[in-house]
This record gives sequence, C-alpha cells and structure tokens, in this order.
Amino acid sequence: MGIYANLIGDVPGQPEGILASATTVRDLADALQTDYDDAWAAKELPDIWEGEAAEAYNTVIYDQSMQISDLEEGVRRASGALEDYGWVVRTEQQRCDGIRDRMLELDAVVETATGLVEMIRAHLQVMPEVAEHQQAYVESVTTVRQAAVTCAALLAEGAHVEVYNYNDQGQDLGARTDLRQHQLEEIASDLENGRIYPDDINQRGIGDCYLLAALSSMARTSEGREHISDMVKPHYENGELTGFMVTLPRDPNDPHSGEGRTVFVDETYVHGSTGTSADANVFSVIEAAYGQVYPAGTLPENSDGNGLTGGRPDDSLEELTDTDSEVVHRKRGVFGWGAGYDDAQREQITAATEEGRPVVAATAGIPDEERKEGVGIVTVTIDGEEQQIEMVGTHAYEVVSSDENGVTLRNPWGYNNPGSGTTPMGATFTISWEDFEDYSSDVSIGGGYSS
Repeated sequence: MGIYANLIGDVPGQPEGILASATTVRDLADALQTDYDDAWAAKELPDIWEGEAAEAYNTVIYDQSMQISDLEEGVRRASGALEDYGWVVRTEQQRCDGIRDRMLELDAVVETATGLVEMIRAHLQVMPEVAEHQQAYVESVTTVRQAAVTCAALLAEGAHVEVYNYNDQGQDLGARTDLRQHQLEEIASDLENGRIYPDDINQRGIGDCYLLAALSSMARTSEGREHISDMVKPHYENGELTGFMVTLPRDPNDPHSGEGRTVFVDETYVHGSTGTSADANVFSVIEAAYGQVYPAGTLPENSDGNGLTGGRPDDSLEELTDTDSEVVHRKRGVFGWGAGYDDAQREQITAATEEGRPVVAATAGIPDEERKEGVGIVTVTIDGEEQQIEMVGTHAYEVVSSDENGVTLRNPWGYNNPGSGTTPMGATFTISWEDFEDYSSDVSIGGGYSS
C-alpha cells in the first residue's frame, strides 16, 4: 500500500454484529410487550375480591405493569439506537474505503513520475487533495465515535429502571414523567438563548440540595451559564426533538477516572427541581441525568451504590465543572475561642464570588438555644428589610456574595420558611458573619470551568 493510502486507517466497529444485536434487542422489546399485556390482564379481579387486600394487589400490579411498559419503551429505543449506530459505522467504513482507493490512485501518480523533479512536482500537485481526504477520514472517525457515545447513552437510558423511594406521605420520589413536546422545545430554546437562571431552581422532595445549590451558583455568571449549555445538548431522532444528551464532565460514579459520562434524558422527576411555574427546565434535566447515573436513584447512598439524596457540594462542583474544588472549613476553636471563619477565610470566600467561581455553603447542626422544631431561627435581611427565617441544618445554600457586613445566600428550595407565621419568604437573604459561622460548617469553592 502506498504512502498516501496508509494515511487512511480503519474505522472502528463491526456493523453486521451491531445490526444483529439490534434485532436481538428488538425481539426482547416484543417479549416485554407480551409481559406487559399479561401483567395488565392480571389486574382484572373477580368481583368477590374487595377491600384493602384487593387494592394493594391492584397497586402492585399497576406499578409492575408501568415498570414493564417503561422498560419495553426504553429497550425498543435501544434497539433503534443500535440500528442507527450500525448504519453509521457501515456508511463511514464504506466512505473511507472509497477514500483509501482514491489515495492509492494518488500514490500511483507520484510513483509513476520519472526523475526526482517530476516526483516532487507530482507530490505538490496531489497534496491539496491528499489533505482533503485526510480531513474526511478524521471526520468519519469522529462521526463514528460520536455515534457510539449517543448509542451508549440511549442504551443506558433504555435499560434504566428507577428505584422506588417512598416518603412519609406515600409519594414516590423516584417517579418520573415524560417531557412533553412543548417542554422539550422550551428547554432547547432556553439553552440556545442562555436563559438559565438561579431562580429557576426550586428543590422539592429529593434531598439533592448540594447539587442544586452548585448549579444555582454556576448559573449566577455568564461563564457558568455557557458551561451548562455546553453540558446539555438537544437530541433529535429523524428530525424530531426527543430529549437531551447531558454530558457530566466527570463521571459521578468514578470521578477520578478522568472520563465524563453522557446520559440521554427524556424524563424528569415529578418531585424534583422545577421552575417558578412548576414546570421542568434545564436543571430538572441535569437532576434526572444524575438520578439515572446513580445506581440507587433518588435514594441515599446504599449497598447498590451512590444515590441523589445526600452528597457533598465540593464533589458536585468537581463533577459539573471538571476542575478541582477546595473546601474552607469553619475553625472549631478552643472552648469557643477562635471559632468561625478567620479574616483570611472570609477574604477567600469573598474573592471567589467576585471572581465568578461557584461557591456553596453547607450547614451542620443547629445551636440548641436557637432551635424551633429542628431548625434555627435567625435574623436576616431580605430585600433591604430585617426578617426572621428558619435556618435549615444539614443543608446546602448557594453563596451569592459576601463582604465585611455578611454573606448573601440563596436557598435552593426557592423560598425560606418564616421564623413565625406561614407565608414563605424570599429565597435570597443576607446573614451576618457571626450568624453564618453558627450554622455553616464549611464552604466549597469551585475551581472555575474547564476550557
């Protein structure tokens, strides 16, 4: 093989095997459809069976039927993803075979030239075309690799079955709902136009304040919003917007591997983060991506692996930004003397917010003398007025800014409970350094954003 032809390597992949796998997976989807039909038919109970036992039976059958239906839909999509991937590999391999054949012809042009001068002239003549074919080969390999990532994400989503997570009110915090077409289009428009705002984060039942506070802080700056937009890309199938490919720069399950993780999302949590209109948004999509990656879903970390409930802000900042974070720990002092954040730490926190780096404060326990039913009552400033609000222990707040007068925080709930009464108060407030030190155990500072 000639010099130019050797520049064209193999395109990875075995299309025949991939397409055969697509057929096998499609057969599995058909079998799951049969299982769903059988499970749904089992709901038909004799009229003589009534009461709590019958209701419990119906509930179990319904839940199982819905899980089978979701799995069937996902597996069928996975079959389509494999088929698409197989055809991409076959097409690009055929394309590169043609490029290699043309390179052989260009090799012949140079090899048949007589004399050194003619060979140099022939080489110079064909080089522009050689460069074009080299670029086309690189594009083919890139196309196949991107198709592999997309296929892997769709396969993972197709095989994902959300873990049940019932709270005390009987709500399944792991319940998901399909993104409707208008939601898909609105989120895609928000991403394209940079409409990604911290106030669109409103944490609900899932205990992922650490993640949402980190996202809130990222959305505070134009650089952070651009980074989020780069993470979440609309995904189209046959020209139709069907969901989003979310690329987490560091895999939450293996953050030290140096590899990211791409996840396909077309559902969000019913009890997850929503916008002010209680509608899904880009933050809901990222939250759903995390829940899909974690083996334990919305549960806390357990024997199955990581879960959404409970986590560290510094870990989330690293996973989301692909940069190392640092944690500023409150000094414990000796018998109360010297406890809190010293001047250097306060300056460090203030400088980080001024530089546009994402910053999150974690709270620990609440001082006993300030407790009211498990939360602390603290005087803060909201919209220029002094107010009393509940300060939540074992929680995470976005650090919006700080100066010598205090720290401005945002609660990812989207509101704060009042110190008395029932009317919710604004999410963003300023607290004195002294009170902040009573509640905050540490502050996580992101390292900025990877290029």
